[in-house]
This record gives sequence, C-alpha cells and structure tokens, in this order.
Amino acid sequence: MSRLVSQTQITTARDVDLTAFLLNTYPMSFDWDAETDALIYRSEHPVQVGMRALHFENTVFAGNPIDFLMRNFGYNFVDAVKILSRYARQTGVSKAGEIEKTSATSSDKDPYVLPIPDREKEFCPPERESPPFRRLFGFLRNQRIPYETGKRLVCQGLLYQEPVFGNAVFLNKSKDFFEVMGTLSFAKTPYYACERKEDDTYWSVRNSADKPKRICICSTALDAVSLMELQRQAGMDVSAAYVSVGMTRFEPAVLKIILNARQISASVFLALPEKNMKQMKHTTAMQATAVFTSPSNSWSEDLRTNIRFRDPVYAP
Repeated sequence: MSRLVSQTQITTARDVDLTAFLLNTYPMSFDWDAETDALIYRSEHPVQVGMRALHFENTVFAGNPIDFLMRNFGYNFVDAVKILSRYARQTGVSKAGEIEKTSATSSDKDPYVLPIPDREKEFCPPERESPPFRRLFGFLRNQRIPYETGKRLVCQGLLYQEPVFGNAVFLNKSKDFFEVMGTLSFAKTPYYACERKEDDTYWSVRNSADKPKRICICSTALDAVSLMELQRQAGMDVSAAYVSVGMTRFEPAVLKIILNARQISASVFLALPEKNMKQMKHTTAMQATAVFTSPSNSWSEDLRTNIRFRDPVYAP
C-alpha cells in the first residue's frame, strides 16, 4: 500500500462531512437527535477498534475530519486521508455541502443523500461483495489462518467480504448475528463491530461434520477460528465447535450454549479474554466444564505470533 497521498486526496478528505461519515460508517454507534440538531453517541453500541472500545462522552463531532480520526480513532495522517477520500469517492460526493442530513425515505429520491439511521431499523447484515475476496484472504493470511480454512468458511456462508471498505464479515447460519473485522491497516488495531438480532445469538464453526464433543466459547469469530487452528496444530482431533459470542452483551448467549451442550452431552470450555471473564457472573462461569487461557489474552494473537497451544485448562 502506498504511503503517499495527493493534495487532491487531502482536500477531498478535509471537505468530507464528519457527521455524515460517522453516521454512514458506524450506524449502530451514532444517531441523529432531531430536537437538538446534533449527533449523539450511543454508548450501548461502542465503536470497537481491535480490543478497545472507544468512548466519546465529551467529544464534539465537528471540525476537520482528518484531525478527528487521528485524535480519536488512532489513524495516522495518511490512513485518515485515504479512508475519508475513499468514502467520498464511494458515496459520490466530496464536498460537505453536498451531503444532506435527511430521513431514510428521502434517500430513494437522491442517491447522494445519506439517510439518518433509524434506532429501531430492521437488523440487516452488510452486503456481500462478489468473489474473489482478495482483501479478506490477504487478511487471513496475515493472521496465519490457512487458505483452506478461509475457503471452507466462505463456502459454508460463514464468512465474506463487504464491498464498501473490504471488511471481513462473519455471519452465522441463521443470519441473526454478525461481526465485522477490518482488513486494512487504517489504525494500529483492526476495526471491530458486532451486532445481534437477539441477545442469545452467536456465531460458530466446527472442525468436523461429527457431533461436537467439546464447545469452545470465544469473544470474537477471529479468535474462534484461530483457536480451532491452534488446537489442530497441537494434534487435538476431538470433534469440537468453536463459538463467538461477541465482545459485549454475551452472557445470554453463553447460557444458551451451555444449555444446548447439555442436550448433546458436550463439554463447554470458556476461552474468553480475562476482561470478559470478569464481566460474567460467577454462577454462569461455574456451569462451564473448564476454562482455556491464552498466553497473550487473544487466540488470534497467539496464532499470528506462533505461540503454540498447550491446553492450559483450569476449573472456573
């Protein structure tokens, strides 16, 4: 990726309407207050950048959008310019004055008008780009996830690439839970977002077609796939399901998984980061069979840095 940007790109990025950009790029995290005519941050859906949740309680959503992304999202100057100029190009507008805040219905009349997301809008996963998913498979390769594993996930409909920013989308089979993971290095850590239709929904993948004897619960789909690969490399051939319950509001999903596991006599292993384990009620954790702990507190980081899985198990 080129580390240079043109003066035209800088000018285009500086002229982007920051409010419209945030509403369009993070529709679950921002909303428009018609009474105060201002952008508000929905703290129940925090913007996730990697393992970090961003908070904007005292932030003014105005001014130079390049400075805003550098100050609050951790972008460097070149990456901030690139993502903003790409956004302007993909939406067909470059000047802030050409982007109008309006209701969702008015977007049918003018393709350049960005609709204000409705808080009660229908659950809708990101669109699917046409293959080949070059950015997606490049991202998986950087994470040391084998091409065959990525191809299997794509063929099963559990993973695809969205067309706007080239993000990886992990979608469950019932299409009521998805995670979005950034595939480009716009920030120090990849962008992450999770949305579910119901509180007890989750994403899962199996290492074989056999009924799982073990269910491993992770906080992200990337961690779930990484743990599957780590255990495969360690020679563990037990049929297992690897589940992602998301970074937030995950306890109802954990309880549902434990209940389903009892019905098929499967063991449940909690493989969540330390901070997620602390958020969980002790009574919920006690219902699991045991706990897996990651040396780096992230299975994807273990796989990427070649830290071998050593089955570190202890009782909850």
